[in-house]
Amino acid sequence: MVRHIVCWKLKEEAEGRSRQENARLICKRLLDMQKDIPEILEIEAGIDLGNSKGNWDVVLNSVFSSQQTLDIYQNHPVHLEFKEFIIKLRETRVAVDYPF
Repeated sequence: MVRHIVCWKLKEEAEGRSRQENARLICKRLLDMQKDIPEILEIEAGIDLGNSKGNWDVVLNSVFSSQQTLDIYQNHPVHLEFKEFIIKLRETRVAVDYPF
């Protein structure tokens, strides 16, 4: 099993929407990927409470059966479309993939 965690810091405003509006849209699109990408075994997406200035804005926590299924997800057209979408909204990104 492989856990894939990604965090994003978002721009204050992007594509005519506020940071909060974009955060909600990002979470919805992340969760919607599970219906199109069967390799995703588990997926959660969340928005930071905003209590600490240094925190990241949005987190993705997902699980895959192996590195190979994570690679399939990474190259799936739905995921590639999401990457094009989010690049306009984010300032920076950090990720960790680890076996468990």
